[in-house]
Amino acid sequence: MLRICYRFVFLAIGIAMTLSFGLALADEAVKPPNPPRHDDPNYMLPIGPNDWEKANEHLFPVVYLTDDPPPAPVSNPGEWEPMSGVLIRYPFGLPMSLIAEMSQDVELKTIVSSVSTMNSVINQYQSGGVNLANCTFLIAPSNSIWTRDYGPWYIFTGNNEQGITDHNYNRPTRPDDNLIPWVLGDSLNIPVYGMPLTHTGGNYMSDGMGIAMSTNLVYSENSGLTPAQVDNYIYQYTGNDYIVMPDILTGGIHHIDCWAKMLDPGRIIVKRLSPVNTQLEANVALFQSTVSSYGKPYEVIRVDCQSSTPYTNGLFLDSKYFVPLFNNSLDAAAMATYQQALPGYEVLGWTGSWVSDDAIHCRAMGITDRYMLRIVHRPLFDAVNAGQSYTVGAKIHRYSNRPFINGTPVINWKTRSGSWNTIPMTMVATDSFTAVIPPQSNNTMVFYYIHAEDDSGRSEYHPYIGAPGAHRFNVLAPGGEDIALTPVNPPIIIPANGGSFSYNIEIHDFSTLPLKFWVWNMIRMPSGSLTGPALGPVLLNMNPGGAIVRQRSQNIPGTYPAGSYQYIGYVGTYPSAPLDSSSFAFSKSAAGDGGPWIYGLSGSGDAFEGYAADLLLPQAFTMQQNYPNPFNAQTTIRYELPYISHVQLAVYDVQGRLMADLVDGVRSAGVQELTFDASHLPSGMYFYRLQANGHSEAKKMILVK
Repeated sequence: MLRICYRFVFLAIGIAMTLSFGLALADEAVKPPNPPRHDDPNYMLPIGPNDWEKANEHLFPVVYLTDDPPPAPVSNPGEWEPMSGVLIRYPFGLPMSLIAEMSQDVELKTIVSSVSTMNSVINQYQSGGVNLANCTFLIAPSNSIWTRDYGPWYIFTGNNEQGITDHNYNRPTRPDDNLIPWVLGDSLNIPVYGMPLTHTGGNYMSDGMGIAMSTNLVYSENSGLTPAQVDNYIYQYTGNDYIVMPDILTGGIHHIDCWAKMLDPGRIIVKRLSPVNTQLEANVALFQSTVSSYGKPYEVIRVDCQSSTPYTNGLFLDSKYFVPLFNNSLDAAAMATYQQALPGYEVLGWTGSWVSDDAIHCRAMGITDRYMLRIVHRPLFDAVNAGQSYTVGAKIHRYSNRPFINGTPVINWKTRSGSWNTIPMTMVATDSFTAVIPPQSNNTMVFYYIHAEDDSGRSEYHPYIGAPGAHRFNVLAPGGEDIALTPVNPPIIIPANGGSFSYNIEIHDFSTLPLKFWVWNMIRMPSGSLTGPALGPVLLNMNPGGAIVRQRSQNIPGTYPAGSYQYIGYVGTYPSAPLDSSSFAFSKSAAGDGGPWIYGLSGSGDAFEGYAADLLLPQAFTMQQNYPNPFNAQTTIRYELPYISHVQLAVYDVQGRLMADLVDGVRSAGVQELTFDASHLPSGMYFYRLQANGHSEAKKMILVK
């Protein structure tokens, strides 16, 4: 049966007037102009502002439909959580075949401008094989197809009801789009909470457990607020802590979904470009060192892209994942990447009128299930066997308010070679459940997932796809993951101005299992506190019996106080669950040695090539500006190598004459740093030039005596 939500422009304006606090109404004499072809329902606005909009958007008042924040605590589900529908707009930005596929499993809600338009769309749907039984319509004015950017952000409030958090759409020349969340919320009797931020849905991703991410577009578009104020509004209206990072391009729309996408609370898929985009790789390094809601750093999966193929701009719809394809040579590899990353999902590729900064995700907005059976869980980590059992805990809420059925919730678990076992979960507090997996023998890999059903007909799993993507942890004998640090030429005494030391790091997998774990180094200060990481965290993939032996160097900055220190290496789950550690002592003197002042806690040396999962290594040949600059006598030059290379680094005067050969030889991948002593040279401008594997780069520095 077709269901229709009748909402017309006068009602939409009424909603805006009622809920706008402190709204300054424009005088009729300065009414914003009508955009060209604004009354043409077939005109397709681009995702970014067109030339007319850029020239005239200052004439449109910024209207914040602000409201008090939703009752706390607020949660903002992730895109992979249960969806009851998908929101699109006519005229379509999607192929009819894709629309028909979406309609097979969920509600297809289409925004149309009138009843006559709806009837036309119904005819097209009938001809295109769309499941009309799953079709509903929202009759309301709109300006564009970008439902992701202006559509509703679904939340659950502290009152255990679904709500919508609405931002001010960052296209002021498209006021009808800006009102769609309010019209939708009113038609479904869902409360809408106006957040006083200019934003866009394509530049926002939430993990469903309290973390959201965007590019710094959100700060620049809310320049009247401090970053802390922006972050606080996100927290109040979505319940999320906010991670904001630079966009990877200087132009374009600056949406995070053009280059990254969360696959679950612990994993992010990120595009990989050739030639290397240095800001993109810096953002990857940020992900890999940031602790996720799963209590460990994000695992980053890379999908090879060209600048015109944003494979990250795909869409979750329950057990299906839609990948945009571009009739490009990289399409097959992108599909394979997603199929490997999302076992159990039906991964479907679709071509369309996609461009470099938009695809499926921008043109379709998932509708979160209002009455979902929601499971929130932090997976277990690897553990050293001490004969213990393993408690699995979860928060499980039935927004349908219907009882659990069929003996659920339960934990299903198995060993690598065993069959599935089922253990009922016990309620220990409101919505809190636990079950205990019994003790296991050494070197056992355990798989498990959570399952719950209620009598509304909902049946859900964690992870969402259930057994094919089951969580896993390893039960290891003591010393299964092993690390040993050995200093070179002890005792180590660092002068007051700072210095460095070399050490060997040896890592073993003494188990009979292939292991994935982190290695990281910390420094225990004279006060007893820990600082770092001085190395990593680096995610390693190791085979049974595997070993890594590397030599590295560690800089200790001059700002560190005199005293006794410990240099500590860890393996396990960063940052809170180390399974082994090793350390050695060093000290810092109160007296200097006349050498250069050392800045920063940097390291260099042999990398973990062949073992690291998207290792935190430089992704390009780069050379940093020397510091300090200008300088008197001594300065530090830092450069980065993505792999082992023959390096030449030399200093020239302004006439091109060679003044000093600093490096001429093979250097390992990683960050390299050296001190240039110019005490024998006169004051003036000099150039330093890096050459490595065909890469050449020069920078200037100024010597002032």
